Amino acid sequence: MDDQDFIHGNSSKGMYDLVQDGLTYLHTRIEFWRQQEPLYARKNKKLPPRKPPQKQLPADTTKFILRSLEEIDQALADGDPESSLNKAQSTLKTVQSLGAESVPNKAEVVGNLYSCIGNAHLEMENYEEALKYHEKDLKAAKKLENKEAKSRALDNLGRLYAKMGEYTKAIDAWMEKLPLSKSVLESTWLYHEIGRCHLELKYYQDAKEFGQKSLAAAEQADDKVWQLNATVLEAQAEVKLGDLQDALQSFEKALELAKILEDDAAENAISKAINDVNDRIAQGVKSGEDSAADEQGVTEESKAVEDEENQEPEPAAKQTEEEEEVVKEKTSEETQQEVTENEAGEENAKNDAEEQAEESNEATKDAEPPGEDDGAKEQ
Repeated sequence: MDDQDFIHGNSSKGMYDLVQDGLTYLHTRIEFWRQQEPLYARKNKKLPPRKPPQKQLPADTTKFILRSLEEIDQALADGDPESSLNKAQSTLKTVQSLGAESVPNKAEVVGNLYSCIGNAHLEMENYEEALKYHEKDLKAAKKLENKEAKSRALDNLGRLYAKMGEYTKAIDAWMEKLPLSKSVLESTWLYHEIGRCHLELKYYQDAKEFGQKSLAAAEQADDKVWQLNATVLEAQAEVKLGDLQDALQSFEKALELAKILEDDAAENAISKAINDVNDRIAQGVKSGEDSAADEQGVTEESKAVEDEENQEPEPAAKQTEEEEEVVKEKTSEETQQEVTENEAGEENAKNDAEEQAEESNEATKDAEPPGEDDGAKEQ
């Protein structure tokens, strides 16, 4: 329907029926955080029929708006965010051109279109533009005190922040949304996505706790798909915490759920995860055995060294005695040698003295004593 049809058209159906029949296929709320898949790989899902606006629209206006929203969301679900964006911008321009008498709940409709434009920008990875429009949606919702619109805006902001890698802001948005949750299933995926953000932030204990909350809610809702998602999240957190036995049990539980759901992709991924955890456990046991063996070896070596140290004084004493004997013998020999040398020295000295004496005597004999004639001559 073009703008003229919207403004001048007629409808044979009552306004209430039009609203009830006008299902809006708003961008999905279900998250699948399968192992090793990118964040926020969403699965499209039709939402329940929207309630009639508090201020009822004219029949033609209602028909135009609901049909436009359906086309906008269907284009996004079909992977054509550009067409979705163009349709949303065109519809927004038309609605803004109308007076309050034509669109009594104009602010609510505009907020919804802000949400659609923000989602299209998000899928096109125009994050700044997406942020601008989702913040506009939130501002309008708070001004109107519209809890449903506020919940929608907070959901989209959380999704956007997570896509941008701003996980703390994503957690804040979703935590603010939690009290606005209208069903157990909605709480299930909220807990799950908050837990996943904690996992990305390396807050593994928090991730595990939110995984457990998600699982409890999924079991209450009897939703096997979300039981699977929550169990995988819990297992991943347990691996990061080093609780490998707990992780193994969680992955095995997830594997059974995947088989029930006949989800081959999930079954294969979980089987690989189980093998990986088993390998880690085996390596841990082997490392423990090696450590025990090493410890035992060190103990035995230490004991051997200790025994050796205890036995060391005895050979040392024996060696000392032998050395003392050698020293004594050496000292005795040296003493004897010194005595011999002294005796030889004395003998040599005696011989030298005798020789010198003999030489002296010979010299005395050869010398002429003064004679009597010399004395007479002097006289």
